[in-house]
Amino acid sequence: MSIIKVENLSKTYRIHEKPAGFTNTVKDLFARKYIDKKAVDDISFSVNKGEIVGLLGENGAGKTTTLKMLTGILYPTGGSVTVDGYTPTQRKKAFLKKICFVMGNKSDINWDLPAVDTFRYQQVVYNVPDNVYHENVSMLSELLDAKHLFLILAWLKAGRLVQYC
Repeated sequence: MSIIKVENLSKTYRIHEKPAGFTNTVKDLFARKYIDKKAVDDISFSVNKGEIVGLLGENGAGKTTTLKMLTGILYPTGGSVTVDGYTPTQRKKAFLKKICFVMGNKSDINWDLPAVDTFRYQQVVYNVPDNVYHENVSMLSELLDAKHLFLILAWLKAGRLVQYC
């Protein structure tokens, strides 16, 4: 059974082509020129429940754009996506509670926070129950062979120990 199904997925951006020089900049105020840039071009794949996959490619290959379409952050310009029976762009609450998308951009995560604090922050933002949170952290730490990073179960904060996972 496919948990993720992508058929003929495409994303094209319309980009303003800025000319060089002052005269061209003034002309550009009245007659802008645009080009179409294909970020994702007609891809199809499926992922079955329990499968672990990686999305690999060169810079600019469309990896992040594809992931953003899988989570509903971006609308595709062509094709279709379903994730666990949901259409991501509909942004239904039940769907949003099932996913977490953490990007490696400095603006998206706080690099000064340990991973467990970042997970705890996501738990609060998305209202994830404690038992589900602990189960997910345990599963992820085992899956990623990072259990040793989460074995520090207590953190000294404000003069008292706080249990994290």
